[in-house]
Amino acid sequence: IQYKLGKKNEVKESIQDLLYCDYCLTYVTSGAKHCRQCDRCVQDFDHHCMWINNCVGSKNYKCFIIMITSTCVNLSVYISSVVVISV
Repeated sequence: IQYKLGKKNEVKESIQDLLYCDYCLTYVTSGAKHCRQCDRCVQDFDHHCMWINNCVGSKNYKCFIIMITSTCVNLSVYISSVVVISV
């Protein structure tokens, strides 16, 4: 890695920022947390969502918000159509 980057100081600083996860038995970044349901470390861990059966973190946070928004919109359309039909 040092030869590819050509900057030894940056590599040493990034190694010092890593933390050791006792569950994964690997080094992870400081923003990662271990999810017990998934049994893995997730960067910028928010929560484990039982509806999508996955962790919500930095890589899928936007998709999770889009899913919640679309579900709310679909539910409101469904409720309003039921009310219109019943009236």
